[in-house]
Amino acid sequence: MNQQKVLNFKFDNSYNEKDFILDSSNEKALLFFNKFPDWENKLINLVGSEKSGKTFLLRILNKKNDFYYLNTFPENNEEFDKLFNFERFLLDLNELDELKFFSILNHCIINDKYLVVTSLVPLQTHHREKRLCPFLCFFSWKLIYHLCDHNILSSSKFWK
Repeated sequence: MNQQKVLNFKFDNSYNEKDFILDSSNEKALLFFNKFPDWENKLINLVGSEKSGKTFLLRILNKKNDFYYLNTFPENNEEFDKLFNFERFLLDLNELDELKFFSILNHCIINDKYLVVTSLVPLQTHHREKRLCPFLCFFSWKLIYHLCDHNILSSSKFWK
């Protein structure tokens, strides 16, 4: 009796810029990130729907410029306090802990540090927390439109 053998293909999420599919939905965001550190604002809100490429763009930015990447806040306060030693932050969080986000945001504003935050909608419209509202106006936002099937199909010429 022959048993089916499982092929264990291991794919590395290398997040290389050469693997990024560039199209009209994300071109402005990539061009903007490539201008680092010559940004008009150090507080950036990268807005896009799920699976639009926000994480991929942040990983490219991080590889080139040594940001501190967070996809979750540290639970313990001692670990969280260590974050304040970094100069540049990428927050790629599904859920924002308002108090911890406020602490990082305030720290970046006071100390003139870089902060890039991803979100599904602009932070200014999403957060109703009164203490955050005055600070959210400092953000510039970059929009990534959701890749539609048409955009994916039109980029298939690169795979031939």
